[in-house]
Amino acid sequence: MVKTMSQGQPGVGLSAVIRDSEGLLVVAEVEFTPACSSVLLAEAAAIILGLQLAIRWSISRAKVCSDSHTIIHAIQQVSPNFTEWGQLVQKAIHMRDSFQCLEFVFATRQCNNVANSLAKWSRLAQKSAIWTDCLPICVAANLLADKPSVA
Repeated sequence: MVKTMSQGQPGVGLSAVIRDSEGLLVVAEVEFTPACSSVLLAEAAAIILGLQLAIRWSISRAKVCSDSHTIIHAIQQVSPNFTEWGQLVQKAIHMRDSFQCLEFVFATRQCNNVANSLAKWSRLAQKSAIWTDCLPICVAANLLADKPSVA
């Protein structure tokens, strides 16, 4: 799950990419949000986007990767969090019950160029979208080259 924000540009792009055990695309979703108050709030929202997508696709075993140490650590701690993004962390923790196996892992941004590119596309186009087979041209080449090392 990834978010992209830029100073002076409107909105934030959130993305979630679900791959199979071979690294092939199952489904990807982006969501454009016109405003977001912080990077950590956007990171947590991207994780929720991915979890909701996995639930809609009846995925029972998942590994959620994020480049936010802070959010991943907060989810792993399973303790109350009173920050502006804390409610989303608690929602992610409660969503564990919807999965047979769910793991939250830190991964560097370089491990997921597909999600980064999709989030950037969403922010620039100011659009939300979902793909199951064919990604936008600006991202498609990354799919073959980008296999997360944590998969």
